[in-house]
Amino acid sequence: MSLRIDGHDGLTGPPRWTPATVAAIYFTVSSAYILLSDLVLMPDEFQATGAWMIGVSKGLLFVVATTLLLHVLLSRRHAEIARRERFLSAILEGTDAAIFVVDSARRIVAANPSAERIFGHPRGALRGASTRILHVSDRSWEDFHHHGWPLLDAGRPFTCDYRMRRADGTEFLASINVSLVTFPDGQHMAVSILTDVTAERTREEELRRSQALLRQLVEHIDNVFWLSTPDTSKILYVSPAFEHIWGQETEALYGDPMAFTRAVHPEDRERVRSFVEHQPVRDQTVEYRIVRPGGEVRWIRDRSFRILDEGGTVYRCAGIAEDITEEKERQRQLLAAQKREALGQIAGGVAHDFNNMLLVIMGNLEAALDTEADPRRRTTLETALRAGERGAELAARLLAFGRADHLQPVPTDLADAIREAEAIVSRAVGARIRMEIRARHGLPLVEVDRGQFENAVLNLALNARDAMPKGGTLTFAVAAPGRGGGGAGEVHVSITDTGCGMDEDVLARAAEPFFTTKAGKGGSGLGLSSVQAFLRQCGGRMTLRSRPGEGTTVTLIFPAASGDAPGADGGSRPGRAGERRGARSVLVAEGDPLVAETIREMIERLGCRAVLARSAEGALSAIRGERDVDVVLADLQIPGRYDGRDLAHRLRDERPDLRIWLMTGQPESALPAPEVLPEGVRLLMKPLRRDTLQKIL
Repeated sequence: MSLRIDGHDGLTGPPRWTPATVAAIYFTVSSAYILLSDLVLMPDEFQATGAWMIGVSKGLLFVVATTLLLHVLLSRRHAEIARRERFLSAILEGTDAAIFVVDSARRIVAANPSAERIFGHPRGALRGASTRILHVSDRSWEDFHHHGWPLLDAGRPFTCDYRMRRADGTEFLASINVSLVTFPDGQHMAVSILTDVTAERTREEELRRSQALLRQLVEHIDNVFWLSTPDTSKILYVSPAFEHIWGQETEALYGDPMAFTRAVHPEDRERVRSFVEHQPVRDQTVEYRIVRPGGEVRWIRDRSFRILDEGGTVYRCAGIAEDITEEKERQRQLLAAQKREALGQIAGGVAHDFNNMLLVIMGNLEAALDTEADPRRRTTLETALRAGERGAELAARLLAFGRADHLQPVPTDLADAIREAEAIVSRAVGARIRMEIRARHGLPLVEVDRGQFENAVLNLALNARDAMPKGGTLTFAVAAPGRGGGGAGEVHVSITDTGCGMDEDVLARAAEPFFTTKAGKGGSGLGLSSVQAFLRQCGGRMTLRSRPGEGTTVTLIFPAASGDAPGADGGSRPGRAGERRGARSVLVAEGDPLVAETIREMIERLGCRAVLARSAEGALSAIRGERDVDVVLADLQIPGRYDGRDLAHRLRDERPDLRIWLMTGQPESALPAPEVLPEGVRLLMKPLRRDTLQKIL
């Protein structure tokens, strides 16, 4: 169906006069003019000669020729117009958009088939109808024309989105483009092109909501989300978390995509450069350290992945960088705990054997002293015995440093603990550092894990050593400043060096995890933070005092114990107290022959009889056959079906009156708690001394 305007029944179509009609009119009028003009204007005497017919014939021949030429030209023009009109009609009828031609009275002059399909009105009903039938309300209709016609009158097109109404009453969102067209007859009409964009706008709105949701997500998570061009030459987006983690402005990245690498730890930069170079090639993950503007070291896990278009070509690179500093700290603590656990297991086994050997050596030295009268030889034996005692103390100290993480607080004199750790600390800091210990006797005891305290002291001593590369003085001072003033009281342990000191900025952050002034030089930034964590576990706190060029003082403040520590028991640790009485016969259950023989000799020199058993089963048999045995010394790791604790239970079942001691060379942290031992069973630490045996027998 064609649309015409000039005929008032459509937009296009052929003119009402055909080329043949126009040519016929032209021929008739021209021929009549030639004939009539010659007859009217020519004198009668000339007409009588008949010569006028020659002129008329020539004129008529010209008219015929021009008529034919006019017909040809008009036919060609008519065919061209018809072709254009068919082309335009095909476009108008084939487009999905509704097209309306509207006059100045807002009446629809013409509409294409899509208008009928979209609105549901027959085109016959649309033609001549007011455009009001297309709008959802009178207000919408007036508003549309109020905004549109002034623009059209000014020669400008009017584009907008409006809600429109179909014939069945349903509404939809339409995108409308209106232009003013002047037709050959001088009429001005508006041509409206209207498209149903409901689904498109819905998708756009959903996309906007999704984008807003994604932006809210990436801008409020703790991780850094970034997006770059495939060649990584330009950063398209980076989330605000970058400023929080890196301590740099995001604008720096938009200007220079590699700006973030300036904060990367020098040891990790090459790995990060390789990571950036391979982003367009493969998805990858890298972990590296950054140093924030204040010197704080943070661990980063950066994951990049490629975004492909429909053809499989990389057109974006994206990634997520997360701060894994706390995760690294947990891993470090776990690995350290695993190492210490393995070390503790190895050291425990070594300690047991080492203490057994010391027992044999020291027991025989004591036996030799009993029979030696020569003063010089006695001096030699006593020197060897003191060396054995120092060996036992050294083994105990090393075991304390290698103990597991769980705290086992015991009432401790911190001054004594520092004096006992002096040898190890002195070797660790080197000969250039002079050590001083200032402490009074009789200070309050502190409930503290001995090994962890010594670890903290060693850690602080190593920090002090690094602050004094040319040597200096390291002073340990123990005091109780609140003593006598009421309250529970505190014990202060101060470690002072004469090193380079710290300025206010470094001092304020010195205890932060991973903060270090030795980046790239082996510093982990965990020394003071681990000491602080230990103090929190003990219910204490730490203070720092330092000035550049004046050294540093670290003070560890512990709450004093509520009561005095129990007295030492000559190397024994009690379980539940048993009744003390003189021994007649002693059963020695020990798997090591040398140790067993040495203990036997020590017992016999004390005037008691010794019965030896090399296994748990042997000990049970001996106790059943030796009714006069009233004391049992059993190794905690006795060979056989039962360990020392199980053996003690069975011995208690056999003889409730027995006094039972379990001997061990293990570190104290590996020993069973007193409450899991049978009633009256006590623990005895190796290497045994004769005076200890004398007390318990």
